[in-house]
Amino acid sequence: MVTIIDTISFIVIIFMFSFPFLLKWYLSKKNKLNFFKYASIGLLSATIICLLTTWWVDEESKNLTLKFYGFQENDAFDFGDALKSVRQEYKKEAEEIYNSMFGIGWPLKAIFMYLYYSIYMLVAYPISKGLKKVYNKAKKTNDKT
Repeated sequence: MVTIIDTISFIVIIFMFSFPFLLKWYLSKKNKLNFFKYASIGLLSATIICLLTTWWVDEESKNLTLKFYGFQENDAFDFGDALKSVRQEYKKEAEEIYNSMFGIGWPLKAIFMYLYYSIYMLVAYPISKGLKKVYNKAKKTNDKT
């Protein structure tokens, strides 16, 4: 179960970092590419991507892992009761996961992530444009020989 959760988290993060390049490729394929369209679609999509990513990585994956270990927070009056049904080899890890859930919540992390991710999206546009120019130049050079 933990491997499945980690795999899903890895796929979500890979998608998050490849999305700006996929968006630029899709818009250029439709011949509707300009910076304003890229920025508006990208920043709106970034909101959804950041919310879902932080919710999954910071909240839901930890809750699923705790449920898998048998941690029962709702049925317990104290922390010791919640750990009673957790197998001995998972108790320390369940306790670490539970304690890591305190602090700032995933919505605040999503806001900070959105700030950094929107900058990443806006920087990815000129980088992908530059890579496209280099690719086209190399392709022309190879076609001449």
